[in-house]
Amino acid sequence: MLVGRYRVLGILGQGGEGEVLDARDTWAGDRAVAIKRVGPEGWDRLHNEFAALRDLEHPSLVSAIDLIRADGVPYLVESRVEGELLLDWASSRSASEVLEVFAGLAHALAHLHIRGWVHLDVTPRNILVNAENEPAGVLLDLGLVRGAG
Repeated sequence: MLVGRYRVLGILGQGGEGEVLDARDTWAGDRAVAIKRVGPEGWDRLHNEFAALRDLEHPSLVSAIDLIRADGVPYLVESRVEGELLLDWASSRSASEVLEVFAGLAHALAHLHIRGWVHLDVTPRNILVNAENEPAGVLLDLGLVRGAG
């Protein structure tokens, strides 16, 4: 149990800076969440990402739930998004379906930019497509920095 609240079930994925854990939020009816864990030096980056996500709500952006530190390790708790990676999903879809997802993602990026944020890592591995929801793409791993003006 992480900070007496999050029950970690396993690892969803790993990247260069850390890993994403599959967990349940026991304070919210055992809701599924994803928890990003990075090294102790990653606190500022996660804090920045949390600050941006806290101010942003969009159906094509992952939502921030909590920012915690346990035993010196920072964790960012986010909504758990179900879906397929964009490349896997797009390989079996029509051009119009793929364009529909890209239109939603472009809207999400515009939403970020209007609020002074820039996503620095828009890649197919950071986009999940939830085919049950229209389909809709969701930007993950918001390596966000404040825009320059």
